[in-house]
Amino acid sequence: HHHIKNHLQGVGGLLSQQASANPSIATILQGAISQISAISIIHGLQADEAREELAIADLVLSIFKSTQGFRSAPMTLVNLTDRTIMLGQNEGVPVALILNELLMNAIKHNTNNTEIKMNCIIVEKNHIEIEIINSAPPLPDSFNFNTSQALGTGLSLVRSLMPPKGANLEIVWLEGLIYTKLTLIHPVIHC
Repeated sequence: HHHIKNHLQGVGGLLSQQASANPSIATILQGAISQISAISIIHGLQADEAREELAIADLVLSIFKSTQGFRSAPMTLVNLTDRTIMLGQNEGVPVALILNELLMNAIKHNTNNTEIKMNCIIVEKNHIEIEIINSAPPLPDSFNFNTSQALGTGLSLVRSLMPPKGANLEIVWLEGLIYTKLTLIHPVIHC
């Protein structure tokens, strides 16, 4: 895991150099850089823990910190305390990429440079909700995450990565704010 993480960080560094040298494609490359970073975070955490399973709290914190470099607004993370809730063995990369995309979308579409909040709510030991709140323009009338209607590239990727069991995503616009709630239950997570 340590070697894979280092190689992925090297690829991210090469893409960052290209972004700096070619400002016209920098925005496109930033998305790929953040995705590579999310995958390298998983391998870094697995190398540190010397096991395949990861605490969801460690993953959320690491993804949150990695996306702060792309922000223009303040970001807050709250209620992240329980390290006994673990991700299933094969769920790390998809969940990392989903969290990364949701935060990058919040950063990209944040209006008025207002604070972006990420809140982790432990409903039960096998039920966690990760909510991201940011200001944004209204969603299109035809928007529907479950049927893939009016999804952009980031949310299309999120939809394709969603585990078939144990995960649900809700996205609601209300009075100038987007509320994105990722619910994770067994078998995606367990104690």
